[in-house]
Amino acid sequence: MAKTKKDPQMKAWEEQFARTVMAEAGNVSRRDAAEMMGVTDRTLLRWHRESKGPPRRYTGRSVYYRIADIEAWLRESGQQSAGDPGAGVDIHPTTV
Repeated sequence: MAKTKKDPQMKAWEEQFARTVMAEAGNVSRRDAAEMMGVTDRTLLRWHRESKGPPRRYTGRSVYYRIADIEAWLRESGQQSAGDPGAGVDIHPTTV
């Protein structure tokens, strides 16, 4: 039996639903975790190989991060999340 393409609206709804359910449980996907930390999802993959970054969890084939683990890791590492005010702001401006 041939696979049929999903309706783009239905696919978007399913992704948003999955995000909502995971967030209510205190979890986020790798893509959402990367966004929270202000890095790319490939950076998270590299950090995992190098045993860096927040711990990740598995449910079957799915990988997710606990929001509490991300927040704790950000505090411990002294980094700011992408949603923090002042994130990415140069605190030592150079004069020209």
